[in-house]
Amino acid sequence: MIGPASPRQRLILASAVAFVLDFALGLLAARLLPAQLQTFAVHGNSFIQPAACVALAISLFLGGWIGGRRFLPIGLALVLLLQLMALALLVQIAHGAMPQRPLGVIAASVLASNALGLGLQLLAAALGAPAGAALHRRRPLLPSSIQESP
Repeated sequence: MIGPASPRQRLILASAVAFVLDFALGLLAARLLPAQLQTFAVHGNSFIQPAACVALAISLFLGGWIGGRRFLPIGLALVLLLQLMALALLVQIAHGAMPQRPLGVIAASVLASNALGLGLQLLAAALGAPAGAALHRRRPLLPSSIQESP
């Protein structure tokens, strides 16, 4: 029998599970799905990754189920932080490949080509985490030492 979990313990566990599950599902999708199903070019140089959006929604759903409604801002902040880090990394890579171009032009180009995909990932996170929190209200995964009010 698992003892009661404090809200802080549930949030830490929910964040860790969501982060690891998102990484694992993304890696699994990259290995199992053919390349043409992993990334879709929308128009020009914009692209989306539907498998990454589904993996993110599933992982934040589980995080919301574990952490409850208090996980919502943490899950969305985690996704936003990871997206900002990915954009910064892409800008650095592009600037290293084209050092003669101004950094602002490179950053605008990287943002333009990734904005739709990042927006869809934020939407997937914004749908997955509240759905998991709603399930948590009905059927908590971990026993709680403090009852949450709805």
